[in-house]
Amino acid sequence: MLFGIIGHEVLHRFGESDLIASTDPKAIASYLNEALISECSKRFGTAPLPAVQLQSRQLAYRLELFAHCQAARTAKGWHIEKVEWAPSGSVSLDVDGEDVAIEGRIDRIDRHEDGRWAILDYKFGEKAKYPKNVHLRKDVWVNVQLPLYALLAREVIGDAHPDLGYFNLAATESDSGIQLAKAFDEAALDSALDAARQVVRE
Repeated sequence: MLFGIIGHEVLHRFGESDLIASTDPKAIASYLNEALISECSKRFGTAPLPAVQLQSRQLAYRLELFAHCQAARTAKGWHIEKVEWAPSGSVSLDVDGEDVAIEGRIDRIDRHEDGRWAILDYKFGEKAKYPKNVHLRKDVWVNVQLPLYALLAREVIGDAHPDLGYFNLAATESDSGIQLAKAFDEAALDSALDAARQVVRE
């Protein structure tokens, strides 16, 4: 519960702060730690249970790893455009001539200096999650979350083909960071939407 709910809230606050343009991991980590302390105090008071204190320290470590990844990503020309974003209007998927409403909220939309876009979903877990493993089983779509995010984000990204992936906040440095779905080209996203249409039909 702590990793997911509070972690997302802390990252949301960071995404709306002036530090989103920073390439200083120490400054980012300091901000995240202060936001974490503030959020935990608000939810659990000034004397939380030992279990909460332990989880808070574990989350602080993950956020520190995030700070280094974030600073490096900014240095490479990527900038956060939107956090906890949802379309302002309705978005629909055409299924046999009928519009089916699609709703969702995207953790983060990034834009590169060269005009590229990326849609990232924060993942809190012990190990890294890989988009292809989560979405496909023997080349069959079993999850279409990221492809649907690409559809939802058209209001922001237009007709661009975005990078899709997870920003893992895992237990170790080797499992933390961004994992992109490199195989999700335009043809793959089209097939994912076809899979979504089939779910609606069924």
